[in-house]
Amino acid sequence: MTAEEICQETFAIAFEKLHQLRDPDKTGAWLSAILLNIARGAYNQKKRLLPMESGLLAIQGLQHDPWLEMSFDSLVAVLDLQNAMKTLPMEFLEIIILKYYEDMEVEEIATQLNIPEGTVKSRLSRARGKLRRILEGTEQSDKGGVGSAN
Repeated sequence: MTAEEICQETFAIAFEKLHQLRDPDKTGAWLSAILLNIARGAYNQKKRLLPMESGLLAIQGLQHDPWLEMSFDSLVAVLDLQNAMKTLPMEFLEIIILKYYEDMEVEEIATQLNIPEGTVKSRLSRARGKLRRILEGTEQSDKGGVGSAN
């Protein structure tokens, strides 16, 4: 499922369930929750059905991508980060996405995921550490249950 399809599905479900929205001031959070649930499902389905694409295939697939204007080193760094993120457990990935892609604060993330702020902070710290180690090459990814080296 592509990002565009996930967005379309989000708005279709939101329209269908608009009557369930209790506080119109929190429409953004409500939409984010719907989107996150759909993205989780797509992630889990993709994880079961498709192998992770190789870096070479990722670069070849960017022929018409606006990121081609980036320097090669920057592009490789972005691809490395994306591939590293694919190896994160869902509980870490969702925290990273909400924090850095949705620009949410720890308190907002805790409310969104219905978990304590301390849990958000610890998962965020552990996720950043894991990403750092993967990118530095000091930790193997967790593909197929392979243990990781610290």
